Amino acid sequence: MPPPLAHGVDVRVFARLAPGETDSHGNAVKRYAPAVLVAGCAVAPGAQGEIADPTREGVPVALTVYAPWSAAVGPLDQCEVDGWPGRFEVDGEPARWRSPYTGRTPGQVIELRKVDG
Repeated sequence: MPPPLAHGVDVRVFARLAPGETDSHGNAVKRYAPAVLVAGCAVAPGAQGEIADPTREGVPVALTVYAPWSAAVGPLDQCEVDGWPGRFEVDGEPARWRSPYTGRTPGQVIELRKVDG
């Protein structure tokens, strides 16, 4: 496993827990575990067509996080990324990759999305 990036960004992952209660409308209440720190990640602007600008309100913000293979992140989790306000939702299943030649597991790509406002 490669070491964390020397100038990487810390990401806190909040794993989604099974619903335990409902609100007044009968909808399941989303609950999350305490944060787990994933250090030394790379963060880039998100998917094409999305705006990655933390200063603009009411617009979608998408980020792409490149994290270690071992980071436990699921499609229902939330993340906080150093340098970006608020929490982001994981957008889809994180994509891990493994070399078919060496078996090396360099990391995973995690798409994050948030709509402010």
